[in-house]
Amino acid sequence: MLGITDVLAAQLFEVSQDLPDRDEKAISAQWHDTVAGNYIKMWNGDLSYLNKSLAPNVVQYIDRLPTGNGSIEVTVTNSTAFKSFIDFSREPYAQYTFTSNIRIGVDNIVALRWTLSAVPKTAPANLTVAINGTDILILNRCSGLIEEVQGSSDTINFSHQLGQTLGKV
Repeated sequence: MLGITDVLAAQLFEVSQDLPDRDEKAISAQWHDTVAGNYIKMWNGDLSYLNKSLAPNVVQYIDRLPTGNGSIEVTVTNSTAFKSFIDFSREPYAQYTFTSNIRIGVDNIVALRWTLSAVPKTAPANLTVAINGTDILILNRCSGLIEEVQGSSDTINFSHQLGQTLGKV
């Protein structure tokens, strides 16, 4: 039986076979580890990794974020907006810990399966909320920096943990 790691690796390999041949440098497994580690460090609040990790024109595509009153669209089209999104995401929480569960790198693609555990600033005692997600990082073939992030996470479950009602199902 195939696990999620096997399925992700197979899908990433298939995608990488469709990429055009280029003269740019090959991206090593060590660089995949470095990029993934720096990405997690950024989300854990160490923004000194921002310029070491993100291309200036980085774009992000993620699901709409639910609120207690509908949802909001997040638009990220450069590293400054990415920093703002990290700040926005971390602000409501007294504790915010991002961990990497699985990392797979193929060619210029790094896929991360992650977990976020957070303690809201205005929460009942001992409330910790958690969310799982997957971010696919597309690296620039020349610089090795992240130029695109495609992310998906279980924001509905996260909202329910925070006590938000999102309407009838």
